[in-house]
Amino acid sequence: MKVLMVDQFLPNSVYVVELCRELRKYAKITIFCKKNAGTDLDGVIWKDKLYAGGKGKMAAVWEYGKGLFRLQKEIKKGSYDVVHVQSFKDAKYEIPLYCKNKKYIPRLVHTVHNLLPHEASAGDRELYSRFYNCCDLLVVHNEYCRQLLMKEYQIPEEKICITPHGSYTQIRKEENTDFGLTDRKIRFLQFGILRPYKGVDILLKALAQIPAEKREKIQVIIAGAQHPKLDPTDYGAMIRDLGLEDTVDLLKKHIPDEELDALYRQADICLFPYRDIYGSGALLMAYSYGKPVITSDIPAFREETQNGKTGILTDGEDPEKLKEAILQAADWSRKEYLDDQKEIEKLTEEKIRLEDLRKNSVGGVQEKMNNQKQETSMKRAIMMNMFWALFSLLINTLMNFLITPYVTNNIGVEAYGFVALANTFISYVDVISVSLNAYAGRFISVAYHKGQKEEANRYFSSTIVADAVLGGTVFLLGIAMILKITWFCKIPQELVPDVKRLFFLVLLRYIMVVMRTAFETAAFIADRIDITERLQSGAYLLQAGILLFVCLNWFPHVWYVGLASMSAALFFTVGKCSCQPETSAGSAFWAG
Repeated sequence: MKVLMVDQFLPNSVYVVELCRELRKYAKITIFCKKNAGTDLDGVIWKDKLYAGGKGKMAAVWEYGKGLFRLQKEIKKGSYDVVHVQSFKDAKYEIPLYCKNKKYIPRLVHTVHNLLPHEASAGDRELYSRFYNCCDLLVVHNEYCRQLLMKEYQIPEEKICITPHGSYTQIRKEENTDFGLTDRKIRFLQFGILRPYKGVDILLKALAQIPAEKREKIQVIIAGAQHPKLDPTDYGAMIRDLGLEDTVDLLKKHIPDEELDALYRQADICLFPYRDIYGSGALLMAYSYGKPVITSDIPAFREETQNGKTGILTDGEDPEKLKEAILQAADWSRKEYLDDQKEIEKLTEEKIRLEDLRKNSVGGVQEKMNNQKQETSMKRAIMMNMFWALFSLLINTLMNFLITPYVTNNIGVEAYGFVALANTFISYVDVISVSLNAYAGRFISVAYHKGQKEEANRYFSSTIVADAVLGGTVFLLGIAMILKITWFCKIPQELVPDVKRLFFLVLLRYIMVVMRTAFETAAFIADRIDITERLQSGAYLLQAGILLFVCLNWFPHVWYVGLASMSAALFFTVGKCSCQPETSAGSAFWAG
């Protein structure tokens, strides 16, 4: 499977880097991202310059336009099985690009980190709704998001795959904490880009309500970049106004990976007083480091936080409740803290580990793709089977209406009557073989679909043997009857040789039909009735062609009908035995 991963945050998105690190084991990954974003990932192809930037606004716009052109070209020329969109630089330009070029994308997948941007404009809902409906699969991290997509955007359930965010277990540093062993301050950490919805103002108000003597035991670090357009709040001034300079350290900057690792290792408890969120990678990172959390009691966090086991759920918009949760955590005993860490370890290993992310991401996407493919294949198979069945019926009808009168006029009505007699004789015997193979076919099909291929092969081989015995018996009896055919039928003397040849050829046709009947079970198992009908159509045409050829070039004989019929049966039998579906019991028999 060839996958194109598109993300504007790479290589700074740990989530996508680690996802690609796992996905590369199971798919060929190409990453399309911003300029100079390549990192050391063996087997992953980097296509950068989607967002190349530039000196000045006009230059940046120009480079972004060129990046979109590069992305469109990559989608058209890359022959990807899946285009997986993780994020947008500017959705109002990129979403139309994906929708316009959907015909070049067999499967368009999007990970819904946020249903709408946190600072969504009036037209964003319609724009994202269009994109969600254009996608073949939407990946969400929790049940809450799935329900919102179905309820608010009318996305069918089958188009949504729930994939846990995945913990960052590969970066975890296993260290013994000194929590509860010393009188040091309890270290709280809130990490992430500063945005209004993250409730930093609520946290500061909660800390201000804690008595001064208890605040002396608490240290809070708020770390993350702040963009004035996204959040104009002056948190530094708020800290000073509330008298929290000795309690709160504000690191208002981009945090490099090395510093981030140190911050998490040094922290005791992580804070998430969010007003609203669809899912949080920062929460999973906290769990990856084995840190208990204090989170708002909102749907997304409620799914990922076990209250009293992995942390504390509280009313994040109520500073008083948040204050109480912070004091409760600060008073934990060492045993309580270590118990929480054990529960976090279980959670990350059993529920949200990266391996599950890989399985759900690859497996979920692949499963959805396979299901959709199976549905499409089933519909296509039904239409194909119906078409060839009708086509075969049409050919047979035309042959009967056009060829039969011609042949009858040439060989005579009396002589052609023996064709009907021979076919009637064979039809009585054929009842036995049809019944036998229908009965055996049921057992072959049931065993095969249960995965019991050896048993299916035994049934198949037994059917072949039974058909051979039946065919041999009928052939010997038929030869004896043909030799003494004048005992059973009143035949004009001049027609006796022709009638004997006719019966012999019809008998040979029957033997071939009997020997191929078991193989026809394969077509039913694989839902490939079209194979049978196509061969049947070809047999009808061959039979008609032979009849016309011999009647036009030589003196007409009734046994020509038997020759044409036997030749058509031979063509059908050879074709049937050589065109077995791969999943057939017949193929399995011959292979085993």
